[in-house]
Amino acid sequence: MSQISVEELIADGDRLIEEITGATEEDRYGLHQKLHRVIQNIRMQGQKIPGRFHDLDVEMLDEEIEDGFDNMPV
Repeated sequence: MSQISVEELIADGDRLIEEITGATEEDRYGLHQKLHRVIQNIRMQGQKIPGRFHDLDVEMLDEEIEDGFDNMPV
């Protein structure tokens, strides 16, 4: 099995960012998971994570955590 190049991973990540920008709330979670996998694959190759990927990953993680609190019974 051949390894995907970092350039291909970055291109995939940029496509995912575009998709996330126009996605519905319910689609964003799945797209975030794909972006997170791209980030992990770049990291596993020992490369620097583009800031735009990191920033969006953290922002979406914060949203998911907040959504979890919104759904907690009081």
